[in-house]
Formats: sequence, structure tokens, C-alpha cells
Amino acid sequence: MPAQTTKKGHIFFPDGCLVEIGDAIGSLFDLGAINSACVGTVNWTPNQVETANAGKLDKQIKDMIIDLGFTLINLDPEGIEHLGGGVLTRTVVAGSPVANPEDQVVAVGWVDRTIEDLLPTDSDGIILRPASGTIGITSVTGSIAGVLAADDDYFIVNDPNSITGEGIMFDTAGTASLVTTETVTIVFSSITPIATTVLNMGTSTFTLTPKIVRFRHTDSAGLERTLTIWASDINSGGFVFSFKGANEEGVEEMPISMTGVIDTDRTDGEQLLQWSIDSGAA
Repeated sequence: MPAQTTKKGHIFFPDGCLVEIGDAIGSLFDLGAINSACVGTVNWTPNQVETANAGKLDKQIKDMIIDLGFTLINLDPEGIEHLGGGVLTRTVVAGSPVANPEDQVVAVGWVDRTIEDLLPTDSDGIILRPASGTIGITSVTGSIAGVLAADDDYFIVNDPNSITGEGIMFDTAGTASLVTTETVTIVFSSITPIATTVLNMGTSTFTLTPKIVRFRHTDSAGLERTLTIWASDINSGGFVFSFKGANEEGVEEMPISMTGVIDTDRTDGEQLLQWSIDSGAA
């Protein structure tokens, strides 16, 4: 059988793409490693009237959107913040000394000679994990027994199950005669924590800020094939924070679902997307 066409200049073999997001085309943020195809599906609402005597009128379309989907495995908090359109706020807690960590109060009902996590926090409630060394303690005081003595009424121990790596164990047989029906207050000295990035979310109502999203593939000749969506929002259910079990395969991943809509600030006819292929790409 002879070939039915000779047009093969725009066949593309799967090779992944760069996914970028941001507020301006000249300063987009690289989201990093992706573990899926990157897909943009255009949808619209059709409107076609069947007349009584002239058949169907030409089809009108409206409400153009593009549904975007990809699976992110580079779980960079900065990238996730961009995806949120402002609903997520990112705080970088530098590893600088916190002079006055919040006191930790161990509630009534603690168990004798059982490890309690040591959990110093800053004024925002962020747990301070020491960058090096041990957690410094100024005092430990029982609500009934008073000031407790280290290595007698309480012991600081390594605790691999604690987020800080350290725990405290109370001993009712110590000289202070602690009882499990009293609270114990731990006062910490200055702590230099490891650097931490925190994402926060949650409010009664919020207006998302649309983002530019671009899928961009560059071939070995430096030629590009690009899909740019001018105004995209994260969908409900678009964020999934998961922790896979040790018996599962692969890496931690976050399936992303977004919707691109019309950007009315752009020229009419160019308000949803731009798909471009460099001349000579093959």
C-alpha cells in the first residue's frame, strides 16, 4: 500500500514538558518535576437553535474554558503557594534564635516514667526543632510539687518518635514527690531552630487570583512547543496532601487540577490560550 500522506513535519514523540506558573509571562516559576502527562482540554457551552422552517442555525459557543491537569512530585512550598492563587500563605521561618519560646504545659494525666514529647513553639505555634544540640530548659515546675530537679524529678531523653527528637520523662519517686494529677510547665531557654517553610490556609470566603500557566517543551534543536493559559485557578479538590505508606511504590505526589478561563483584559480572540510551535519543529 502506498503512503496516503507525506505530511509528517509536526509529529511529536512524548518527552514531557516544563510547567511554569506566575503573574507575568516574563517571571514564571518553574514547578519542577512532574509525574504525568500535562493536559489542557478546551471546553465550551454550545448554543444551536433549530428553526421551524430553515433547519439549524449556525452553532454559537460561549463560556470557553480549558481544564488543566498534571501530577506534581516536586513538592516545593513556593510552587504550591503559586498554585493556590493567594489562598495559601507561605512563611519561611529562618534558623535564627528564638529568645523566648512559648512554655509547654503537660496536662494532668501524664504517665509516670513515660516519655512526653518536648515541643517548644514560637508565638505563631510553630514547633521549634533545634538545628543542633539539645533543647535548652530553664525550669520545669509542677503545679503542686513546685520546681523540679533535673535527673531526679525529670529526665531529658532522646525520642525518635518526637518531631524535635527529644522527650521528657517525669518520675514520681523523685524528691519533689510529683503526682500525675498535676500539670507540669516547661520553660525553655533560647532555641535556634532549623529553617522551616510553612503553608497556611483557611478563611470563610476568598477570591482567587488567576495565574498564568505555561506548558513548554524544548527539543534537542532548541525549538519550542508551548501552551500558555492566561488566567487559571486551582479547582476544589485540586490540592491533595498525602503521606504514602512504606509498602507503596513511587514517590509522594500531588495531582493538580486547574481551570483556565477568559482573561477579558487581553485582546478579544486571544483571551483564553496561546498554542505555539517554533518554525521547523518536528
